[in-house]
Amino acid sequence: MSVTPLGANGTSVAVCDSVSRSFGDVRAVQDVYCALRAGERVVIVGPSGSGKSTLLHIIAGIDEPSSGVVSWPALGERDQLRPRQVALIFQAPSLLAPLDVLENVALPLVLAGVDGEDARVAAHEALSRLNLDDLANRLPQELSGGQAQRVAVARVIAGRPRLVVADEPTGQLDRTTGARMLDVLDAAVADIGATLLLSTHDPRVAARFDARWTMSDGRLSVEAA
Repeated sequence: MSVTPLGANGTSVAVCDSVSRSFGDVRAVQDVYCALRAGERVVIVGPSGSGKSTLLHIIAGIDEPSSGVVSWPALGERDQLRPRQVALIFQAPSLLAPLDVLENVALPLVLAGVDGEDARVAAHEALSRLNLDDLANRLPQELSGGQAQRVAVARVIAGRPRLVVADEPTGQLDRTTGARMLDVLDAAVADIGATLLLSTHDPRVAARFDARWTMSDGRLSVEAA
């Protein structure tokens, strides 16, 4: 797989056209051109501080470029992206401590206006798909790191998004737990037919992907995996 040329048809889920992002005098992302096709699995590699997270946040619509244009031809406008079109997985699971696992998985659907009972049914189905049924009534502090990240994956797929953006999702996990988590994520994304964009600095994680984007000093380049 490869990065889609600009001007691609409506199957592009995200397109960056000369996108830059600055924070004061620091240019975190510089003049990026790229497009992400429906169904692709793309990894962004590069050292810490290279601009990976900033670019991910721009593509996910949670940050805006300082210059250039980002669009989502197959998804709609920025205010239509979340929580149903684009879902995010962070390095830390970001589960809410007062809510049990089932409530955490159902919450994004409730916030999107889904009926409470329908949201719980969807959450149960997502947990079952990932063999996490036995965790439904546990609180986040009762989970291991690997369990918490798998719950975060369940929370994502419960809404059946079209684009999943994962920012260093194995960064706080040991090698074995991280590999298992990626197996779960790969299978879940394939099951719902979503596009996956993931950042990492781990070459073992990057090797699992068919397309690779490399960030260096805020600039993006493309290489074969």
